[in-house]
Amino acid sequence: EHGINLNTKAAVTVSNVDMPRTSATLAPGQLSAAAELTGPAGWLGVLAIALPRPPFVLPGVDPSWLDGATAVIQTAGLLGASPLTSSTTLPAPGAFPGYAVTWQGFAFGPAGALRVANPATVVLQ
Repeated sequence: EHGINLNTKAAVTVSNVDMPRTSATLAPGQLSAAAELTGPAGWLGVLAIALPRPPFVLPGVDPSWLDGATAVIQTAGLLGASPLTSSTTLPAPGAFPGYAVTWQGFAFGPAGALRVANPATVVLQ
C-alpha cells in the first residue's frame, strides 16, 4: 500500500517587522504638497519625489513606483519619534490638471537592510 503521510508537522515562524510608511497631502488651494516618512527608529530614512510610474521591481525588496529619470531625493535623516517631512511648491491651481507627483520612502538599517515604503501620490485638480 502506498500513500501520503499527512501527520507531518511544519513549523511556521511569524514575526512583526516595523515597515516604513509614506503619506502625502495636498494643501488647501493646491499651492503646495507635503509628504512624510515614518519607520524603524534609528534607521536612515530617505524621502524621494518623482513622476509616478508602474512598479519597478528591485531584487529582494518591494517595488519602486518612482520614475528614475525624474526622481530627486528631497530629504534624508534618522527616523524616530517624529516623521521625516518634506514639502514642494506646486504650479498654480488649474495649470496642470491631472498632473501627479509621487513620493516614496526608503529605510536603510543595520547590516545593509533596506525596506521600501509604499508610494504616496497627489493629483493636481
